[in-house]
Amino acid sequence: MFCPKCGSEVEAGKNFCGKCGSPINGNQSGIAPNTPQINNQQGFVPQPFMNMPQTIQKQKNIPAAVSGAVFALGSFLPFISASVLGFSQSITLMKGGDGIISLILGGLAILFALLGKNVAVTVVGAFSAVFSLFEIGNVGNAVSSEYGAIVKKEIGYWCIVLGGLAILACGIYGIISNKKKQVNQ
Repeated sequence: MFCPKCGSEVEAGKNFCGKCGSPINGNQSGIAPNTPQINNQQGFVPQPFMNMPQTIQKQKNIPAAVSGAVFALGSFLPFISASVLGFSQSITLMKGGDGIISLILGGLAILFALLGKNVAVTVVGAFSAVFSLFEIGNVGNAVSSEYGAIVKKEIGYWCIVLGGLAILACGIYGIISNKKKQVNQ
């Protein structure tokens, strides 16, 4: 015997299709035998979609959040320094004006990473990487100029460069791992 709704084979004597749950010929009531009746006073709620695929819960992307924090922290740390005749001077991105941009990008990376929005983390990571390349170009101009011997890159420089690339990499990794989880479900 076959189900009139979905066409799958149904064992003889069965009143409902095992695949779609439709009633088979003899049972037109629509209620399967031995089905508990809903009693709202006791709070019983049936689970009608037990075979439905479950949605994947978005997980926090902690490595991306840490990378965003490192990127933002780079705004406050010495970015480049210059030494002349025993005198040393360093500058941060906050003094140069670009610090606000790195704080916003780092903050967005942290926010989206903690919300599990890996596509948004990847977009912020791309902007962070472009920002890093811009800063590398600026420092490269200073280092290659006539002052190159006295200008050196400091910890803030490396936080911005490596943090921006790490945000991008963690966002991409988060997207790939979520796709794998969806396939495995």
